[in-house]
Amino acid sequence: MSLQKILKACAFAVAIALGAGSAQAQTVTLKLSHFVPPQHAFHKWVTAWAEKIEKESNGQLKFEIYPNGQLVGPPNRQLDAARNGIVDIAWVLHGVTPGRYPMTELANLPFTFPGGTPNLPEMAKRLTELAPKYLAAEHTGLHILFLNQAPPVLLFSKEPIKTLADYKGKKSATPRSPTNSCWKRSAPRRCSFRPRTRRTRFPKASSRAPCSPLKRASPTILPRR
Repeated sequence: MSLQKILKACAFAVAIALGAGSAQAQTVTLKLSHFVPPQHAFHKWVTAWAEKIEKESNGQLKFEIYPNGQLVGPPNRQLDAARNGIVDIAWVLHGVTPGRYPMTELANLPFTFPGGTPNLPEMAKRLTELAPKYLAAEHTGLHILFLNQAPPVLLFSKEPIKTLADYKGKKSATPRSPTNSCWKRSAPRRCSFRPRTRRTRFPKASSRAPCSPLKRASPTILPRR
């Protein structure tokens, strides 16, 4: 059981702090899965984090890290993989499983966070503090280690996009989430939203006002109970 592994690892850490002999301890290996490629900043961070934990536990706690969905497939399978014990820890965006975690998805809504330069570490801390009371119930079979937010969502294009007219003929990759619903309402009519590819075609311009700058939130690390 994944949570038992984590609790056992904590017990090892306590034993080390009290000066217990390492020969009496058993090595625990945790499988950690995520969906971004090895060159991504998160993979580099979590690799350094795992190495730090291994060093502080004197090698008694080890990690096997599987990037790019190598072990369980696309992002929408990550949480169930942790829940079913295929992996011990998973990191994913809640936006890839729309409707399954509605309270957590509130963090994806526009105007959720104050304006100005976002303080991402502080936002992550506050959201994680709220998790036990407000979010744990919808994560049955999982234990939330932490929640964090990404910077405000931006549009990246080879050509400048300054007005809605500039969207004509363009395709846009968007997550399936409440944010995406807002995007769809503000986009030109007859947009083609494709859930599997998350690609949106903009066939013509529209005079409707777009949504405000959006915040994409709550990538999460979740181990199984």
